[in-house]
Amino acid sequence: MVLGGRSTSPPTPPVPLPRPWLLLCPGFADTGRRWYEAQGDVSMTQCRLVYMTAASEEEARRLGAVLVGERLAACVNVLGPMRSIYTWDGVVRDEPEVAFLAKTTEAKVPALQARILELHSYDCPCVVVLPIVDGAPAFLDWVAASV
Repeated sequence: MVLGGRSTSPPTPPVPLPRPWLLLCPGFADTGRRWYEAQGDVSMTQCRLVYMTAASEEEARRLGAVLVGERLAACVNVLGPMRSIYTWDGVVRDEPEVAFLAKTTEAKVPALQARILELHSYDCPCVVVLPIVDGAPAFLDWVAASV
């Protein structure tokens, strides 16, 4: 029913967010995993997506080549230039960086992180590991077989 230009019908409930939003919220990874498992139609995979940044495309490519060459990652995507705004040593900085992503397995994450910390030009490099909750089975099998 419409009254004075406004509907008096109860509001439609909001559409639930699609499940992949959990991949973008690493702080909710454990909560997300439990929620996914409660749905009964999806299980966590052993694959991981590792988000990293580097000072330049050359550094990202060099690090990616090491990770793939040493079978710590199945694939590395160098995403390209971006701007990062952050505080370091008490100073707000605005610097160019390059984001890159590695696909690997849970078992390879510790060695991948150690290698990045060893080779990276930063004192405190960004290395954030995200669970891959679901994906194309053939692709996830390829990732697992490639590392």
